[in-house]
Parts: sequence; C-alpha cells; structure tokens
Amino acid sequence: MLFTVAVGLLASCRVDGLDIGGKQCPCGPAGSGYVCDPTRLVCVPGADASVVVDQPDLQGADLVDPNADLAGTHVLDVLVVGAPAGATVMAGGMPCSGGCSVPLPDGPVTILTTAPPRFYVSFEGACQTTDLSCAFALTGSAQVTVTFRETNLVFVTSSQTIIGNLGGLGAADARCQSLADAAQLPGTYRAWLSTAASSALSRLGTANGWVRRDGKPFAVSRAALVAGGVLYPPQITEAGIDVSSAVNTVVATGTYDTGTGTGLDAMGWAMTTGDGADGGVLHGGPLAWTWGKGLAATATARLYCFGVDLDAPLAIVKTAGRRMFVSTNVWSPAGGLASADARCKSDADAASLGGTYRALLATKGASAASRLSLNGPTWVRVDGLPLFKTAADLVSAGHTEATPSLLASGATVSFGIGIHVHAGAPSPTLAGTDADTCTSWSATTGWSLAGSPRSSRDWFSEPGAGGECTSSNFGVVYCFEE
Repeated sequence: MLFTVAVGLLASCRVDGLDIGGKQCPCGPAGSGYVCDPTRLVCVPGADASVVVDQPDLQGADLVDPNADLAGTHVLDVLVVGAPAGATVMAGGMPCSGGCSVPLPDGPVTILTTAPPRFYVSFEGACQTTDLSCAFALTGSAQVTVTFRETNLVFVTSSQTIIGNLGGLGAADARCQSLADAAQLPGTYRAWLSTAASSALSRLGTANGWVRRDGKPFAVSRAALVAGGVLYPPQITEAGIDVSSAVNTVVATGTYDTGTGTGLDAMGWAMTTGDGADGGVLHGGPLAWTWGKGLAATATARLYCFGVDLDAPLAIVKTAGRRMFVSTNVWSPAGGLASADARCKSDADAASLGGTYRALLATKGASAASRLSLNGPTWVRVDGLPLFKTAADLVSAGHTEATPSLLASGATVSFGIGIHVHAGAPSPTLAGTDADTCTSWSATTGWSLAGSPRSSRDWFSEPGAGGECTSSNFGVVYCFEE
C-alpha cells in the first residue's frame, strides 16, 4: 500500500535529531509513526502509521511503499552564495538556506527563496533565471547556484498627490523617504524628478543598480537606465503591491528617458498654475516609464523613488525558453498571415536565432493564441527575460512580466511612442473581427486593434490605439517561437 503526502517529491532521510547515512529527511519526530529506510533514504510508515497520516510535522516529506521502485532518483546539489540574515531557500520542499544535497526523482523541481528588501536573487546551473524562484525538470543529478546580492531599491509611491503642490524637490524626496521608512525599507531615497536646475539622473549620485520591491531587476546600472535598458516596469509600490491595473497609472517625472529634464515640471513642482509637467506610466518599459504623458499642474499623480546608497550594478541571468521579439518596421498589414510569419522568419534569420516563428495575430474567427502551443516552455525576450511565468500565462495573466520591447537583434524598439504593434483583438484569447484585423490582414483601408511594446499592461491592446492598414510604416508584429 502506498502512503503519500501531496507534494510529489522524495526527500532524503532524517528523523528529527537523527541523521542516517549522512542524509536528512523530515520524517517527523521520533515516535511519529514514520521511520527512515537507511538503504533507500526515504520515509516509510512504521507500525502505528495509521494514526498519524495527517501529522503536520511531516513538513512535506513523501511517504512511500517500502517495496516501491526508486529507479530514477537523482541528487540535486544547491549552493547558496551571499545569503543575508532572514533569507530562506527551499529546494524540492526541503530547507536549504545553507546549501544542501537532496535526492529527488525524475520530474519537476522548484527552488523557492525569500530575501530581505534590497536583495536581488539569481539562479545559475541547471536552473537559470533572475527571480525569487526557479522551476525546472530534473532528469539527472544536477547543481544549482543561488546567489544573493544587495543593491538599491526603486518603487512607485502607493499614494498620489497634486503635482503642483509637491513643494519642490526637497519635499518630494521627503515624501519618498517617509514612505520607505514606514515600509521599513533600508536606505536613502530620492524622487525621480527634474527641474531647470537639477536633472533626475544627477540626483541619484553614484548609485548603480536597482531592483523592485519584489526583487525583480529594474535597471542593471545608471548607463542602462538612460539607454533604454529598463527591464521590469517600476509598477511595485514601497509595500510590494503591484498597481499596474490601477485607474491612475501616471507618474510625474519632468524627465526624458535620458535622465535629463524636459522643461515641463510644474514650475519646479511648486505651482498649480501655468504650464504642467511631463510624466510616464508605471507599467511602462523603455521611454514610456518616464515620458509620453502630459499633466496639468493640478493633476494627481504618483512619484518614482530611487534608492541612492549603493554602487552595485547587476548581472542578469538568462532564463531558458522560447524566444519572442518585435518585428522590424517593414511589414505591410495587407500582406496576410503568411507574409507576417515570413517577416518574423527574416528577422530571426538575420539575428541567427534559429527556430521557427509565428506572428501573434488574431484573424476573423480565430484568436492570436490559437496560433501557438501553450504546452512548451514559456516565452522570453532575446535577452532572456521572461515575458510570462509560464506559457499558459499568455492566455491567463492579462499582462507581461518584462515589456516585449526588444527586436530580434536585441536592440530596444526605437520607433515613436505613438506607433503600435498589430494584434487584431482586445486580448490574445479573443477572436478578431474584420474591423479589428484589416479584414484578416487583407484590406488596405482602416485600422487594426494594436498594443504597445513599451507596456506590460497594454502590450496586446492599448485603449484608443490602432495600427494603420494602409501603410507599411506601421507594419509591426510580435514574433513568437513555436
């Protein structure tokens, strides 16, 4: 008879306070009814197991039939580097904060971490990503290195204010610091605001490298920050809340993506009359995060707050997956699906990416997602940042993780902020109509529904946006690897 606890991973062997064969396994305390099999290094039910099947002290260990076949069990070695006080690592359901070796069967494995604010986590080896967790399929003995690095935080304020009533740069900085202190975030913070006398970039001092409150990287360095290298949008507040779906997502900046002032700053952030200010959107990627929105001086908006203590540039680890990119701006929408796919192939070949690609386009009666398989790995940008946590999130998440803003070459999209990517429907799961798809990509008049590659929220369909059917100047599509 097989006894199991619903986790699905074999653990190595330990009864509390007792190591067997140098291995460890949370079989529960001595006398719990579960014992370690020292030969097979698994937990098995003892004589009184029937009375403790639901015992919470098991902490996720599997119970197996002593006669079960253990073929296919492998050792996962996890090395942990730089873990600060308060950080945790769990590998296959086992505590692993100091590193560990865990015997596990063939199948999916997840390594989970937690880290204090201002720490960035990366995984290398058999599982590679820049995130707080990493999942992969174990098919043989493997090694994963989990590295913790301290860097600066960036957040968007949870509260909003009338931009002309900020009271100047000093008052805006004090606002950032007060919110950070209330959230128990370490360090010194300054608002991402420019005036005629001071640029936002210069106000960051020598700080380098920023992560969001959830640990995802925002910019690896000062140079990347002002060169289109924004990674995950700055849509997380000081409390760790994602506000990308909020009604008001506009952030006051008065700053171009180069970090210099635009000249529109509500008279130094101190006047509610006269000219207003420039701003960005918190779900924006390159350019759009800091510029593209005009604000009246009486408008209500949020602020970006940057930590300025550490010179700690980041190193990004690529996540494995199917690749996606934005096509170059030469596709004629009236050319049909086949020509869109051919445009994707041409761009992929020019960048030596390999693989086969399809344009993510809806047609009349068919959704864009129906052109792809959701059963494979997730899709990643060509720089290795995941677009979705899993492939299924293409149809369920409603947003992307990183913005889909890279070309096949790895360059950031450089066309104007008003140019959008053809999609043909309000979401990847919905079928298109003739009116929304340039008559299934055959018409030379009208407009398609289209999205913004510079947004995690409006990436597929931006309200009020459209792609022109008549001009190849607007012929841009998303290309997804099959």
